[in-house]
Amino acid sequence: MFFFMQMFFNWIIGYLLVSLLLWTILKAITQNSRFRKPASPNEQQAALSSYPWLLNVIIAATFLLPLIPAYPAPNVGNWGAMLTRTSILIFVYGILSLACWIRMAVRPTLLTLYLAINGMILCGLSVLLLLLIGGASPS
Repeated sequence: MFFFMQMFFNWIIGYLLVSLLLWTILKAITQNSRFRKPASPNEQQAALSSYPWLLNVIIAATFLLPLIPAYPAPNVGNWGAMLTRTSILIFVYGILSLACWIRMAVRPTLLTLYLAINGMILCGLSVLLLLLIGGASPS
């Protein structure tokens, strides 16, 4: 249990640092974009300082859901549950990314662009996690 908690907090801290780096890069790249020029200076300051901390913590926590054991360890059912949860995670991240790209086409914002790119990266990481879990088949 302690190992899982340590892994959980390490993942969240690492994910938040990488996502902050992604946010900073996107903010620097898109500073002269048309969608980053709001009507008033107050709107611009509010948009730049609104890094989505809570949303990122929730996304990081959902990435670890497949790793929570469903049955008392050791049990073969845990492997099947991990495969199912990881497949659901890939689907959810894919839908999140697709919805953000569609919203980006309709009403572009920095947050929407960030969520779309972040969703694509997490979907790819989930596919890698699925390959690792699938490679550890107990049969």
